[in-house]
Amino acid sequence: MPMVPSRMRVESDLPGHAMRMNPVKRRTFSDPLSNARSAADQRVGLDGFVSFGDVVAIRNSNLPRLAQIGATGGFMGHVMLITGSPMPVHAHTVEAEHLRPIWPQGRGIDCLWKVPSLESTRGANGYHETELVMAIEPKDGRLLLLGEFRIRDGVIELTEFDNGTGVVEECELWRCPSELRFQAFGALLEQALIELKSEEANWSWSTAVRAFMFAGELGPGEYFDLSELKRCWHAQPICTSIVVSFWQRVLCKMAERKGVHGGDAINLIRKWMPLKADRVMPGELVSTLRSHGWQHWVTIPRALSGNMTARSESH
Repeated sequence: MPMVPSRMRVESDLPGHAMRMNPVKRRTFSDPLSNARSAADQRVGLDGFVSFGDVVAIRNSNLPRLAQIGATGGFMGHVMLITGSPMPVHAHTVEAEHLRPIWPQGRGIDCLWKVPSLESTRGANGYHETELVMAIEPKDGRLLLLGEFRIRDGVIELTEFDNGTGVVEECELWRCPSELRFQAFGALLEQALIELKSEEANWSWSTAVRAFMFAGELGPGEYFDLSELKRCWHAQPICTSIVVSFWQRVLCKMAERKGVHGGDAINLIRKWMPLKADRVMPGELVSTLRSHGWQHWVTIPRALSGNMTARSESH
């Protein structure tokens, strides 16, 4: 179901700010803490687990397929690029009051996470840049996607995600492979993001149709040159375009930094992100990530004796 709700205006507790939000229904909010705190405290925080360049994926199939295309959580899912480090928001702080309308009740969640992200969605002009509001389910470590938060023109905007079932939306995390993360340090990521945002464009029906009709993954023996691949970056985007073109830019910069020719950039792309940015459906993207070493996590691990244990379909 599309997660682009209408908003109602309410007053913020902080002077000089107004606040917009869209609760799914009017609710009475109580203390979010419970006896489950000890279980939550044993989990790895998102600030030690989620990194710049990772990918969040969600799935939703409650609407007719045509209506879902281009919506957050639409047909065949939706993906978002993480563009910074998660920041914790602890209960009973001033900042927590801004998130209180979407704070899950009765789950023992004493910390929410604001995660910077970038996406292309039919409900926004250009790219949509915001902070996702996430939580970790204390009992089993599931990653919950509650909504989004941003400040625009001095106004706090808080949007609660509604998947149409009354159940909090779960999401999946695709972590960059360790080998790639070691080589793609912060400066390269920042440069690639700046270039990507400089070519901002609206979500495109024509790209969505192309992605639906044609495979985007490059076959093992398929020939292509770098200029052909770069042309795909400049097509009007869908959600997957952000992820593919961002990482291919990073890989090209890695090759340039090593002082090597374009052929090595192609080899890096074949190894980590062998896709055409102008024709990839979310399902094809996550399938390619899985087969090229990206780590798929459906729960956040516990920190036990320095080891991490979690349910991951890739492990």
